[in-house]
Amino acid sequence: MRTEATIGRTFVDRLIEEHMQGANIVNEVSMAKSWITDLSQKVAVECMQLYGGYGYMEEYEIARRYRDVAVNSIYAGTNEIMKVIIAKNLGL
Repeated sequence: MRTEATIGRTFVDRLIEEHMQGANIVNEVSMAKSWITDLSQKVAVECMQLYGGYGYMEEYEIARRYRDVAVNSIYAGTNEIMKVIIAKNLGL
């Protein structure tokens, strides 16, 4: 999980640098948004598994994180819309 989170952070940091330089990064931003929100859901599920039954109890922060992470794939355009943007820009 840590490896994938580091890869995601590196990708986003690179995109920020390219954006600040004025590059057209619409495709890459759509890719990052889609991939990272999917990754956050995957990580939340895996962390929930680590806690076992306690993961569902509100006393543990993972319960809130697990519940809240689902909306990330909807904010600022659903992941399906991100994939449509990528496909259009690739000429598909």
